[in-house]
Amino acid sequence: MHPKSYNFLETCKFNLTLFFFGFLKTLLLITIICSGLLYAGTLYINPQTYQFGENAFPPYHFEINPVTNELYKVFDLDNDFQFKTYDLKIAEDIAGYKEDIEPILSKWGAFDINFGPSEASHSSKLSTVMSTDVNNDLEYSETSLTPMQQEVHVALYKGEVEAIAYTDNTVGVTPQIRILVANPEGLVGGQTTIVKGGGSSLLGHIVRRYQEAGVDRIELESGNSGYYMSRGWKNKVENAPQEEDFVWDLTGDSESEGACGTGSL
Repeated sequence: MHPKSYNFLETCKFNLTLFFFGFLKTLLLITIICSGLLYAGTLYINPQTYQFGENAFPPYHFEINPVTNELYKVFDLDNDFQFKTYDLKIAEDIAGYKEDIEPILSKWGAFDINFGPSEASHSSKLSTVMSTDVNNDLEYSETSLTPMQQEVHVALYKGEVEAIAYTDNTVGVTPQIRILVANPEGLVGGQTTIVKGGGSSLLGHIVRRYQEAGVDRIELESGNSGYYMSRGWKNKVENAPQEEDFVWDLTGDSESEGACGTGSL
């Protein structure tokens, strides 16, 4: 082989190696960032002792008081959230998820946030993560010939999807709510048009399903442990510090101010 040809090939191999490891480094950074941001803690609860009455969230909107210019809740007493479950080991449900829910996750994932970090932007990111996770699990199930053990749950208000959750019911493993997101448009601070309460209602619906199935422990991945601890969830890590401040309410039902002052209205 001519020396110049050999050097050219070696240079290409070296550049490809740099590209490969650079790609891995970037991927690792993305994984670390996403893991730290979206999966900050694992919580658990016993569905058999869950206080459904204390954690009930009917649909509501915010309106603005014209005198004080403050927001106040207006509950919808004529309508309630409806729920639907897609069992991903059933071919018909997989098709239904791809037709009905995947486009919504794609829309939520593309939601444009024009200000800094917020609950809405986090919910948008989580929507993309959920869509990717579901597709990866479906692909693995198909190639490995292993039946899916996951389900997608949705909360609907007047026929519109307002919250989506992805749960894992693998046999022999504690059931887990892997991701739960609400419509990011409803998480924009000060908005008065999108219904609220869907995320918490969906969470209660899922817990009730496990209760009726006789399950005595479920887990939840959350980047806002304090929000859920106030509703009876406990940190999986013993002696973990209690989070007193609400940071991000991904279900959109807290009324605390967010870190950037956008709130969770």
